[in-house]
Amino acid sequence: MPETRGGHVYRVEFFSREIPQCYRRWAIRDFTHTSHVIWVRTRKRRDALLICDRSARADKHEYRQCKRCGRRYLGFVALMRRAEEEHAQKNGLPLPPCCLGCG
Repeated sequence: MPETRGGHVYRVEFFSREIPQCYRRWAIRDFTHTSHVIWVRTRKRRDALLICDRSARADKHEYRQCKRCGRRYLGFVALMRRAEEEHAQKNGLPLPPCCLGCG
């Protein structure tokens, strides 16, 4: 059983206007966002935001979250954590804790 939940998140940046208030509720909690930048979990929401502002840009990022302590990983660190998990599963080894608070 995987120790982390994985997937992708999208960082959408608006250039010609601010993100409409009705879309701000889609922001991922605890991720930094501004009036022009928002992080969302699904392609459907990313696409809706890109339609809203044709000059907007979206970047896809690897995302993982530890099931034990809830720590979040983004980008290269998430890729490394996934590799550690796959290696441990393949070799029948326990996955080491991700941090001091993870037990």
